[in-house]
Amino acid sequence: WCEQVAIDNIKNYQIWHYKQLLVDLMLQDKEKYNYTVNIEYPLIEAMINDDSKNYHVWSYRRWLVERFELYNSPIELDFTLQRIKEDVRNNSAWNHRFFVRFGNALRGNTSSELKQIDQSIIDEEFDLLKLSIESSPQNPSSWNYLSGILDNFGYDKLNGLEEFVEEYSDFSNKSKLSNYAIELRAELFKRAGHNSDAIELYDVLAEE
Repeated sequence: WCEQVAIDNIKNYQIWHYKQLLVDLMLQDKEKYNYTVNIEYPLIEAMINDDSKNYHVWSYRRWLVERFELYNSPIELDFTLQRIKEDVRNNSAWNHRFFVRFGNALRGNTSSELKQIDQSIIDEEFDLLKLSIESSPQNPSSWNYLSGILDNFGYDKLNGLEEFVEEYSDFSNKSKLSNYAIELRAELFKRAGHNSDAIELYDVLAEE
């Protein structure tokens, strides 16, 4: 009944909270209900296929990841990757992927200390970002994802970061120029103590 109501009312948020309560009740009696998270996927995929940025459905899927600790789940990673391939500007897919990839490492983060994460994960995500940014240099979703990695895990974690940013902040190549890359390059200058270079780039962003 609840799933049918969800299909008939795609923007209704109360349904998804109600489903959370039902799942918790079923988990209290596992022998009777034999609940597995796999039964959730057909409905979620159908609704996201209908509206790829349905906030309430994405939020429910995020709850499932948290509730069943599906961090770095191949199913979740493949799901987000397909959505990103379909639309590289789908910010909902990028946000979900960040939570799946890094949410476990960032849980309970109440301090300013950088969290630890396996380097191979960061390398894999940087490779994905390179391809995504190449296809759409002015897409804020990709750059925000990159900023999330840098802010939470450190600027020294991404091998070749400076060269990559320079490629998209080269004023002689207008086709690849990205204001997000210019901003990040200014931040790198600032971190290196090259304040005059940083100010010059910030002025370009402000004026042009």
